[in-house]
Amino acid sequence: MTLNQKATEIIKESIKSAIYIDEKAFEFYTPEEPKSNCMEIDLSKKLYKNFKKEGVSLAIHKFNISDIDDEKCIDFLFKRRDLVLLDWKLDDNGGEIYSLKLLSKIIKEKHIHFCSIYTSQNNNEEIINNITTYFSGKNELFYTAVKDELDIYEEDHKSLFEKISFVDPSLNGSLYIEFKISIISCLI
Repeated sequence: MTLNQKATEIIKESIKSAIYIDEKAFEFYTPEEPKSNCMEIDLSKKLYKNFKKEGVSLAIHKFNISDIDDEKCIDFLFKRRDLVLLDWKLDDNGGEIYSLKLLSKIIKEKHIHFCSIYTSQNNNEEIINNITTYFSGKNELFYTAVKDELDIYEEDHKSLFEKISFVDPSLNGSLYIEFKISIISCLI
């Protein structure tokens, strides 16, 4: 048996309960049928079928913004789960902050073995930067100090400086690449 085969076997044996979270997911056993067919509905059905075939209990949850502060919902989502499949944009094109808040709750759980964040967009570096920024422990004071130190460059890069969020610093991760390019252009 190869290392990959053994690793796959261990992972399969570790996952007995999973949850798929998406704002467009299709929850089975609900009285209302989906009004339109979209990728997430198809994904819900395929995941359910494949997980069932593997003997893994899969719950499918259609995310609602109010779920973030609902402790009973959070318990349902994360207690006794081995795997969480989490959509990166839980509010169409702007739900990263909800995903980050759920991710912060996921990492506090004792028994979740795996969490997979997925997206249909090709922005993996931006996602990693947002996650890193969110969990960096840096706050508004840190970003204000950085901005104060970079003020001498503000005139040349005004549009970039206007994008910095002081209300929600976790959103600044997506600006990392732009800052990098701006700083390099200043040095050249």
